Formats: sequence, structure tokens, C-alpha cells
Amino acid sequence: MPSLKASSEGLKKVKEAITRLSVEKGWAKYDEYWSEEASKLLPKSTTSNAEIEGSVSRSTWSRFLGGKQSIKAVYFKAFCDLLGLNWKEIADSPINKIPPTKKKINNYACIR
Repeated sequence: MPSLKASSEGLKKVKEAITRLSVEKGWAKYDEYWSEEASKLLPKSTTSNAEIEGSVSRSTWSRFLGGKQSIKAVYFKAFCDLLGLNWKEIADSPINKIPPTKKKINNYACIR
């Protein structure tokens, strides 16, 4: 399963959103309410004809806030949704870290 972590710019946006929502909801940064509400946003899976809602742990919320460790993409997206953020703008994209490569086309070096 793919995993994601927030970029440094993304973490700034996350912290701003948490500050805003903390005032609105009265929740502290590490309250269990964040993970409980994010759990409600997870896609439902079906197992033996019964719908089961997944859950997110408080430690996953802490890792998301720290931005140093990747978490499962489904949790990352749920946290971003809860905060009203676009996960693609928050995620640290590994594609941005790959240096361009040179490829020879008809004996000319092209950067791609």
C-alpha cells in the first residue's frame, strides 16, 4: 500500500489548519478527536457482507503531524480531508526529488 508524508511547506499548511480548527472545535492538537473524525472519512470496506469502518490511531495522527515518517496514503488523505486541505498540495512528492536524466536522441543529449 502506498504511503505519504507531508512536505515542509505542507506541514506549515497543516499547522495553520489545525490552529484554525482547534479554535472552532475546541480540540487540542493531540486530542483523540482528530483521529476519531479522520476514521469516519476512511472508505468503507466490505467483509463477509458487513460494512466495516476502519480506524486511525492517535500515533498515526502524531506521525502525520511530525512529517518525518510516511503513513498509509488512505490515512494521509483522510487527515487532509478533515483539515480541509488538498492532499496533493500537502504531500512530499518523491517525483520532485528525482533529478532529470539525460537521454540521447539522434546523438543529441536531451534532458527529460
